[in-house]
Amino acid sequence: MTDSIRRLHPLLRGLTNVFAVGYFAGCLLLLGWAFSVSSGDRPDASLAGVWPVLATLPVRVIVLVAVHLLDVGQVAIVLGVCVGALANAIVIGATVEALRGDSGRAGPAA
Repeated sequence: MTDSIRRLHPLLRGLTNVFAVGYFAGCLLLLGWAFSVSSGDRPDASLAGVWPVLATLPVRVIVLVAVHLLDVGQVAIVLGVCVGALANAIVIGATVEALRGDSGRAGPAA
């Protein structure tokens, strides 16, 4: 294996964590809810799109700036929320893996 694949593997292993998968699923559910509410003729429907954006901060801001340059409309919202949720889920999974510790790894001698 190359060095880049070895570095990527622990990050992808974090996506198998229940907290990371739950966060990612929650963000996708928020996105679906926002689109279903926004499709109606309700006066407050325009604020529904704020919640998926807030749930995927801070990565969403970086993606927002990058995708805003393309000016692709609603595709930018969906793409930004999905990329932001995936990046945050990787961070959550890696953090949980680091806090949990690897029981197979030998620690310092006592």
